[in-house]
Amino acid sequence: MNEYSKLIKLAESNSTTQDKLEELSKHEHYGIRYRVAKNSNTSSKILSSFICDESISVRYETAKNKNADVKDLVSLLKDKSSIVVDAAKKTLELKTGKEISTTTTTGIRKVKLITDYF
Repeated sequence: MNEYSKLIKLAESNSTTQDKLEELSKHEHYGIRYRVAKNSNTSSKILSSFICDESISVRYETAKNKNADVKDLVSLLKDKSSIVVDAAKKTLELKTGKEISTTTTTGIRKVKLITDYF
C-alpha cells in the first residue's frame, strides 16, 4: 500500500483522532481533504476550514456533513457551485427543520429565511 492510500484510509476512518483529521485537512491533495470533509466524525471546526476550499468536491462534502456549523452552511448557500448550494440547503433544512430558500428564490421571503440564521 502506498503513502497516498494510507492517508486516504486515515481520512476515511471513524477512529482517526481530531488532531490527525486536522492535520489531514491541510493536505495539498484535494482527495485527502475531500475524505476528511466526508468523514462523519470530522468536527465543525475542521469543516469550517473547508468553506473556501478551491475544490468543489471538498466544499460539497462539507455542505453534506451533519457536523457542519449552521453559519458555515449559510455561507455555502452563496457558493458559486449549484451542487454545493443544494447540498447546503438540504443539510440546513435537516438541521433546522425549516424550509430554506436560496438565491434562486425571489422576494422578501428569501431574505427573511436566510437572515433568520444570523
